[in-house]
Amino acid sequence: MRECLIFWEKARIPTRATPHCVDKIMKMYNYWRNLQKSACCRSETQEENERNFISDLNNLFDTARGNALEIIKIEEDGKFLLSQREPGRRGCLMGIDMKVAKREVRVLLRVIEQENRRVKAHHNSEIDDNFMDSSEESLGTEDISDQPGPSSNIAQSSLEENINALKELRMGIVHGSKCFLTPKIMAVLDRFHISQRSADFILEAIAESLGYNIDESAINRNTIQRYREDFRKTEATRIKELFKENEPSFICDMDNKLLPALNVRGLKSERLPIIVAYKDEEKLLGLPKLENSSGKEQAMAVWNVLKDWGLEDKAQILCSDTTSSNTGRINGAITFLELYADREMTYFPCRHHIYELVLRSVFEYELNEVTSSPDVAFFKKIREKWNNMEKENYMDGYKYLNAICSESEILSNVNYLSNALKNKKLKNDYMELVELCIVFIGRNSDSTIKIRPPGALHHARWMAKAIYSFKIFLFRQQLSLKMSEVNGLKNICLFLVTVYVKSWLESSSAIGAALNDLMFLKKLKKYESINQGFSSIALKKFCNHLWY
Repeated sequence: MRECLIFWEKARIPTRATPHCVDKIMKMYNYWRNLQKSACCRSETQEENERNFISDLNNLFDTARGNALEIIKIEEDGKFLLSQREPGRRGCLMGIDMKVAKREVRVLLRVIEQENRRVKAHHNSEIDDNFMDSSEESLGTEDISDQPGPSSNIAQSSLEENINALKELRMGIVHGSKCFLTPKIMAVLDRFHISQRSADFILEAIAESLGYNIDESAINRNTIQRYREDFRKTEATRIKELFKENEPSFICDMDNKLLPALNVRGLKSERLPIIVAYKDEEKLLGLPKLENSSGKEQAMAVWNVLKDWGLEDKAQILCSDTTSSNTGRINGAITFLELYADREMTYFPCRHHIYELVLRSVFEYELNEVTSSPDVAFFKKIREKWNNMEKENYMDGYKYLNAICSESEILSNVNYLSNALKNKKLKNDYMELVELCIVFIGRNSDSTIKIRPPGALHHARWMAKAIYSFKIFLFRQQLSLKMSEVNGLKNICLFLVTVYVKSWLESSSAIGAALNDLMFLKKLKKYESINQGFSSIALKKFCNHLWY
């Protein structure tokens, strides 16, 4: 986009902001993708849309501002823009207009010269004032300075300060010297993503309200930016030094994410969060940008971050999901990392990723919700109607659970879930999942557990399928559901309560991973007598990840 805007600038045509131009490109791209999706449908409308799209490609991709013709002062430039907007883009861009270029240079030089004269006059007046003050002070101390003792040193230092002040004024440095910016203020500005300009306004207002003289305070955008950069460097160095002092051996966890791009609004870039875990603590080492998702690219990004922290020899265990880009025997990231380190490492495949795949396979098998969309469309029903629903009017699934489980088994599940709620490390979605299990079993008669409003619906949210299956089933009477959907949700909820949730909550324990997997396999095999389809599909998916 920037290369395109260069030609508009040469033509002296004011253009829109770069993010707006990128949005226009994305709209054209999305329109083209929609045409591709319906390319097999050779209707008159489709063919006409394709012809229009092809003809539009030969016309101008207009990035000029809406009021460009009003801003343009040279009539020839305005005519050029109008001719380019005609079908076929009549006209072309020739060489530089030397007359206009020379005129602009003369105007620019005249403005710079006027500004220099103004600054010079202002500085000279300040120098004269300061010089008179310093002369009076030096005359007043002349007799004293001839005498030996500490007073002569004071006078000498005062004179040096005046000389330094005069030098600064000669160099054009005119600003306040009092600065109250502290590392804590810098941390707050960074924590809440406050820009330099906004920080300037905020700090000036606070300083003025506290009785500070703004003219004497060193508060401006450049000073704030310099202090923030120095604070970040100092803090980063301090964090690295503290981490190196402990010299822990750690687990290195990596999992690429799509995050908003820093340079173009609306676009996303692929980044690789690199987290190390040690002694019940976690630390984010870096978030490098990836050009692609290949195993070699990921391995190089991880290795560069480890080298930057000086931790190449401390990484003992590698943890990631079980995709081929990570675990491939030849081109996997794990293989390349062992090659770079010139030693073997222990590999812990992420159990949460594996168990999430099992739940997804069961969900898609029962409700036939196989889609490439980032969101699960079936879950949108409850979010759209949530505000109009009676939150206390729900129906639990105890009678369905009692039909397949004994009372002692139900009581054992309730005791386990109740103890899980007391775990202080259980937060957010994990806590909500346990609460929904208790509500489904029918142990919320005193309404101490409140069902939370719907949140994210996308596949990347690990427990979304479990959480929304419970919620939709509990409020099934208030939602327009088919009987097949109700039965499918019932089967999923029963599977979650009897087989899945306990294994999911314990999957984060690396030391108990093998035992937890074995117990999960036994429960899946036993579940054949209740739902053979669920049992077979879950076993097939889970056994694909038992290569360890």
